[in-house]
Amino acid sequence: RRALRDAEACGVKAPELAEAKDVHRAWSAKMLEIDVARALSQHNNLTTALSEAAGLGINSQELEHSTSALDALQSRLQAHARLVEIMPRGVVEELQRHLKHACDSDVVDTALLKEARTLLDRLQHLRTRARSATEHMELQLLHATVSEIETPPALPIKELNPVKALLQQVQDREGKDIVDGLEKARDEGDF
Repeated sequence: RRALRDAEACGVKAPELAEAKDVHRAWSAKMLEIDVARALSQHNNLTTALSEAAGLGINSQELEHSTSALDALQSRLQAHARLVEIMPRGVVEELQRHLKHACDSDVVDTALLKEARTLLDRLQHLRTRARSATEHMELQLLHATVSEIETPPALPIKELNPVKALLQQVQDREGKDIVDGLEKARDEGDF
């Protein structure tokens, strides 16, 4: 722009500057399009506009900020998609890692972030309940815990199965104790 003004001030004729003015107008329009797409976080529009700008011959240094914004936007979209993909699995560590990455990438879907955080809290609570129940090995507590951790959203199968197996062992042991106690009472005639 400055070069065009300087050329006009030096007396360069308008027909000689026509092509330069057309190029400047095209560059300005494209840069405005890039700025709008970047400001509105429009991934497809920004990608297209940057590609067209490179085709127009706009200096890559002029596009550097917008290219960085596109990279950040792509990272944000990938973090969003990955979080959506991970949530149904119910693996605490994966969910925690991808939720942090989504927050660090400035994912703007607050409903998704809140849902992921709520799910993470529930899964951590279920894991704590399962650990507590397995430590106490008490039949009622184990049964209630298995019922709770099986209710969706539930812990993954690999975390659920050991608790269910322990419940089965405790049920078998207590069932055997009851049968043994009844047989002993029957044999002693004390019932």
